[in-house]
Amino acid sequence: DGRDEVSLKTSTMGLIVDPSEAGAVTEWSLYGPRINLLDTLGRRPEPYHRKLEAAALPAAVAAGREPESIHDLVGVKEEHLASHLVYDDHRRSAFLDYGLEAMPALEEVVRSSWTERSVWSSMPFRWTPPRPARGRAGPLAVTMIRDVPGGGHIRKTIRAARDRSTLECLYTLEGVDVPVVALEFNLALRDERYLTHAEQHERLAQFTIEEPAIGVSVRLQLDPPATLFHFPIETVSESEEGLERTYQGLCLVC
Repeated sequence: DGRDEVSLKTSTMGLIVDPSEAGAVTEWSLYGPRINLLDTLGRRPEPYHRKLEAAALPAAVAAGREPESIHDLVGVKEEHLASHLVYDDHRRSAFLDYGLEAMPALEEVVRSSWTERSVWSSMPFRWTPPRPARGRAGPLAVTMIRDVPGGGHIRKTIRAARDRSTLECLYTLEGVDVPVVALEFNLALRDERYLTHAEQHERLAQFTIEEPAIGVSVRLQLDPPATLFHFPIETVSESEEGLERTYQGLCLVC
């Protein structure tokens, strides 16, 4: 896209940070299990989604028969699938931030309508390439700054530990007064506990997602404790058997 990104590489993982995309982490690859934890797919409109809005064939009515159901017409594999046609207005990455006028409801977060409460949009961050830290044992880091409309600014620092798969984000509001700040993460892991429903937790300090089949577990630690929403990201996809929901990843909003 012609814009600079930041690459942080250690002995255990590789990160891509995009200052122009709201300072988001767009890749978090673990070398051991060979997985990009952020390899998720957003919910986008597809041409075959129009099939869910199809009406029964006029010929069926003319022949005196009951109209065929949508299941018969396009091979829909479950009831009320059209209600899952939800579309995202942003890339499903990690460490996305939002300033909000009020705490959103769980359903708003699931349906991506909660950003209507935004005080500020996902604007680019400024950053200065750090000087090479030869011989140092500290973490690799990039610090970004963004001005906020009305005064003040946001400072975001992403740190990657050199000797273990740990990622830290220090997020500071300086001279900014906003009722609610939200951080969004999207993880490409299949945890059987969270595949089918959305939940909301209050004053949560820690949350764990794991996929035993590939030997990966991610622990999210929050300081201070926060309200946490999570829900499965599901697209409506077309297979040989018809239209169906497909799990793409888990979204966490703190």
